[in-house]
Amino acid sequence: MKTLVIDDVRMARQELISQLAQYPDIQVVGEAANGDEAALLIKKLKPEVIFTDIEMPGTPVFTFLEAVDVNVAVVFTTAYADFALQTFAFNTLDYLLKPILADRLDATMEKLRQRLTPQRTLDKLDASSPDSKIMVRTHNGFVLKRLGDLIRIETRDEDTKAYFHDLTADIPQTLTNIEKRLGEPYFYRVSRGNMVNIHHVMGAVESGGTGNYELTMSDGTLVNATRRHFAKIRDLLLL
Repeated sequence: MKTLVIDDVRMARQELISQLAQYPDIQVVGEAANGDEAALLIKKLKPEVIFTDIEMPGTPVFTFLEAVDVNVAVVFTTAYADFALQTFAFNTLDYLLKPILADRLDATMEKLRQRLTPQRTLDKLDASSPDSKIMVRTHNGFVLKRLGDLIRIETRDEDTKAYFHDLTADIPQTLTNIEKRLGEPYFYRVSRGNMVNIHHVMGAVESGGTGNYELTMSDGTLVNATRRHFAKIRDLLLL
């Protein structure tokens, strides 16, 4: 995981980098001493994980984090507990108080693996093959599933879930990002909050004269599709 360490105290940066060196899946790609350096390095290095102090010179930390990609995990490292509430507005993975204890850092690393492993797997899959394997997270851990068995993906209140016949999995990504990784020829966005595998669409009926449609999926669920999105699926499947 490409990692950036941000702290205005050089010794604090070096200590944290030394602690992170014990984790083989962490690759520290850069370090910054203030907000201005951090803003430039984030844009240049595109890290997956950011460890950052809060009170630093230059651009305020909450300012440069506003421009960070939603998929970048942020770990705040600070000597003060009273900033915790402010950090919830960002993609905060954890809030570590200095000095950082080994067991707390271990817990943070486990959170990182749980969040980023599914994303990194999706980045590498061959979305053109239904036999490709994807790794998804369940309440019992991670499981490998066949891409073609994925029926649909739904987002509600920023909670994204993938549905198979035999399980439902949490996906720590936005539907837009998933669409970029999957997409055609099998997966199509049918509304703002729904994406379906067209090979699992069993039928469709117009929904109450609104021009929208209800798709019947192979697991028996009904998925709302806008008229514009349904037209594309209809043209693909119609004889």
